[in-house]
Amino acid sequence: MATPDECPNSPLLTEEQVDRLAFQGHLALPLSPILVEQYSNLFSQMKTFFAQSSTDKKTQYPAGHGTELGYYQVVDEKEYLTLRSAHGSSGLEASARETWRMTMALFKQTIDDLSWALGIPPSAWDPALHGCEEMPRDFDVDSKTLMRLFRYEPNTGVAAAHTDNGLLTLCMGKGEGLQLWERGTEDSDGHWIDAEGPTLLTGVALRALTSGTVKAGRHRVVDNAEGRYSIVFALRPCTRYDIDLRPFGREGNFSLRALHDEIKAAKVNVNAHKAIRDRKWKEQRASQPLSDMEKGG
Repeated sequence: MATPDECPNSPLLTEEQVDRLAFQGHLALPLSPILVEQYSNLFSQMKTFFAQSSTDKKTQYPAGHGTELGYYQVVDEKEYLTLRSAHGSSGLEASARETWRMTMALFKQTIDDLSWALGIPPSAWDPALHGCEEMPRDFDVDSKTLMRLFRYEPNTGVAAAHTDNGLLTLCMGKGEGLQLWERGTEDSDGHWIDAEGPTLLTGVALRALTSGTVKAGRHRVVDNAEGRYSIVFALRPCTRYDIDLRPFGREGNFSLRALHDEIKAAKVNVNAHKAIRDRKWKEQRASQPLSDMEKGG
């Protein structure tokens, strides 16, 4: 376990915040005024985008890679835009690129804080973080990190309880609806709480790489009468390289692409059309348990 004097940078999180994030998988995280302002600008840009016709939105950002790229609509629930690379020079994308850069700096410090608390050299994460610091100039299939802009319909806009695939997620919302699973001593003793302000979540890949020491944050979106806008920035491991498991207390290397594929295959995409979700739920119930890399609670 590292002491604060051994940490090269001033920590972003207190010891209590690190402990809470690791156990609950979620943390209310006050942001700097400049980052709050940056997100406020992006909210303004995305509202302008969503006010356009469906045809215009689909033309500007054609859907691709399932729901992992471009504009996608789930009738009577939500519409959303997924950005994974620089697509053009619009005000929306300029704001998104700067928000990406600033949020990645926050994520990097969070990873450092968790690493020192767990006794893991921060450099151990380098293969997973490759190319994530800024929004890629061109689409790269190995770069899985994404920014997703949501507009939820009033009364019917929801997302079922789930955990995110990656390492860390920052959720910013305009309007109520995001709820977090607050664990008790036993997970079955937990209960749902409303998110208050910017919320940091830990994902399944982080849980897997830390052998379950860091839990994955379970969350959901419930409906409200006014609808909801949200920005979700999800840091996911780059799949180009293997990762050395020795700094994590295990032996050998592990393929980050294999980890990504395994997590994705085992999960239900809560943002897909209802018929697709229902079919996946049925398949999942009949599937085999995940491997030891993905387990951990």
